[in-house]
Amino acid sequence: MFIDFLCSPLLLHTPYHIFPYFVYVNSWLTQYTVFINPYQAHMSEYQSPKDRAYVDTLVNAASKEAAAFFNLKHTAERKDGVIPIKYRELMSVAVALTTQCAYCIESHIKNAVEAGATREEIAETVFIAAALRAGGAVGNGLLAMRLFEEAGTPQI
Repeated sequence: MFIDFLCSPLLLHTPYHIFPYFVYVNSWLTQYTVFINPYQAHMSEYQSPKDRAYVDTLVNAASKEAAAFFNLKHTAERKDGVIPIKYRELMSVAVALTTQCAYCIESHIKNAVEAGATREEIAETVFIAAALRAGGAVGNGLLAMRLFEEAGTPQI
């Protein structure tokens, strides 16, 4: 019955972005559902190191903004600041994890290791970032509760 639903015309002719295809696998070893979205199959490498070929294109298309960005980046990542470079890089790793920038994660992990960060320091940074990201949701939950109160009680 479940397989009949999976092969139904409704499922197979629904636009991909609304209802992705999926395959149900059931064997004596495992039982799972695999989601397949043919519309997004070409995006298997959504972010790729190949994208770095577009740096000059991006910078040239907005040169003033790029110059300001690179000045800020250089200032924030300087080695002569009060905060030691290893800690700057660990903070950068935490921010990269929460902003989910794959390029930033790659770059700042490399920089942190070069600055002497250990595997354990990287691991702790991961969980500190995760806790703060979750904490942000709780903080916004407080705002949601206040906004709920301000919206008033619905009249039935």
